[in-house]
Amino acid sequence: TSLTDGAVALYTYSLRSKLAAQLRSWLRQVIEDHLTPFWQEGQTEENVAQQIARLKAELDIRLPIKLVVEEMRCSPRVDCSVGSSKRRNFVEHMVNLSASMCYFLDFAAGEKLCEALSKKLDGTHTYTMLFARLLVLTTPLPCVPQLVLGGQLWTWWSAMPEGLVPKFDLMWFALLARYAEMRWGCAVTDALAASGSAGRDADCHKAS
Repeated sequence: TSLTDGAVALYTYSLRSKLAAQLRSWLRQVIEDHLTPFWQEGQTEENVAQQIARLKAELDIRLPIKLVVEEMRCSPRVDCSVGSSKRRNFVEHMVNLSASMCYFLDFAAGEKLCEALSKKLDGTHTYTMLFARLLVLTTPLPCVPQLVLGGQLWTWWSAMPEGLVPKFDLMWFALLARYAEMRWGCAVTDALAASGSAGRDADCHKAS
């Protein structure tokens, strides 16, 4: 259900932040208890797997991302009814919720999300930083090897001139760290196979 109705918020900033925090806490518990890490062998019980599948179908990561973008575009000079601290707190909760939701995305959904967010990297300082951060936080693990192999990671990295914004350059190392984690866990082969690049592990390692 949308948290907004036109331009009128259905819930206060504080309540929406609490709802996001509680949902994120529950999702983290589900991840910890029922999502088997890629480096561990084991099968999820059938009834649990079915419930996870239903949960994946219900979660829509686009909603919290949309709310973050809308909040960034809302000028405090136009809407002065809410203090900046509540706005920042709300955005932080939405971003954290998005980062937890990405664990429930498969390769196809993750690919669509990355494609949509990457189109927003237009070189404009504020918004490029925002969408770059969202890309780093919400890119699912299964998508990372293909991003390295296909060169998309390096394209995103070059959206701003090197050294112009140190934070921008540093944030992309998080995706490289995830790729290294997947190599350590011997998960690159399966991830590439799921993305249609089976047998290209060596090319992917060179590209990294």
